[in-house]
Amino acid sequence: VTYNALRLLDNRPIQYERAGLEWNTDIYCPMYPSPASIERYAQDTTQTRPLIMCEYAHAMGNSLGNFQEYWDVIEKYPSLQGGCIWDW
Repeated sequence: VTYNALRLLDNRPIQYERAGLEWNTDIYCPMYPSPASIERYAQDTTQTRPLIMCEYAHAMGNSLGNFQEYWDVIEKYPSLQGGCIWDW
């Protein structure tokens, strides 16, 4: 209901993380998916929405591991749009 009401008011993309792959979001925005998971999404020709990870890395202290693995995949597929880093 909310998605439809918002769509009547505005044509900008609607992002709702908890929707997952349901119809009521224009952007698929998983939290902490694996690089393999986002690659499977990008290779699935039935998926038409961009993927923007709402969080995929945590930069507090000496973390941010496997960052390169994510970007190796992200740069291969136009539907993968990157994501947000927690605690930069």
